[in-house]
Amino acid sequence: MKTLLTKILVKFKVCLMLLILRLYKFKLGLYKKCKGIHKPIIHVYTVCWNEEKFLPFFLEHYSAFCDKICVYDNESYYSTLNILAQNPKTKVISYNTGNTFNDLKKNEIANTCWKQSRGKAYYVIVCDTDELLYGKNNDIKKTLQMSRNTIFRPEGYEMLSECFPLYEKPLRQQCKGLPSKYYCKKIIFDPHCIVDINYYPGCHEADPRGYVKTGTSEFLLLHYKRIGVEYIVNRYRTFKERLSKQNIENKMGMHYFMTEQEITDEFNRMFAAAKPV
Repeated sequence: MKTLLTKILVKFKVCLMLLILRLYKFKLGLYKKCKGIHKPIIHVYTVCWNEEKFLPFFLEHYSAFCDKICVYDNESYYSTLNILAQNPKTKVISYNTGNTFNDLKKNEIANTCWKQSRGKAYYVIVCDTDELLYGKNNDIKKTLQMSRNTIFRPEGYEMLSECFPLYEKPLRQQCKGLPSKYYCKKIIFDPHCIVDINYYPGCHEADPRGYVKTGTSEFLLLHYKRIGVEYIVNRYRTFKERLSKQNIENKMGMHYFMTEQEITDEFNRMFAAAKPV
């Protein structure tokens, strides 16, 4: 009986929140009309720690179609902060974890940060700084404008390159990819229809609540972690040294303990099977 009552209360809360969110969306519609905006407004959210190498790719990609880039920075060095400061669309919010990498804190941010875009953006993207979202027709805003879905599950790919890509050339052309169900992440959705996204740690899976209508074939999510063995080895080493007590206790981030030989062997196997995406 108690469980049934709890379920009823949860559904009532979700329905009530959806009614309130309609007012936010109505307000956004008025703003859009007054400003003469004809395409959906998109905000992107990410968590960052010392991403100075890949960050130029990330900012260039999302600045092309997003109206705001909100970066939750976890005590990065000046080199990263300086890159963020030069992008006019970027807002930086600092947070402290005692100089440790804490997946639980990162997960908490991912589950709540995007709610500040209600009444301000039609869609939000919640992603890591090595994840780039592409539209299959190369126009993400047009795809969203024509879609009636409220949340999307892109086709995920692990992207690989023999060495770190050049900034002067298109990133996608310098890498090959492997299909990955692990990266079919629900990272883009309407904040007025999704009451709670409920990401699990790592954000690879979610249990969204609200008006959930899922699209599955409109986008590609390309994950650029394996861009050169040297790059992977250095990142794994620094993250291993920075793992929080909570991470170790919950066995999160254990792949950072791979040896250089294990990393190299895994990369070679994947790279041999990868194809242009």
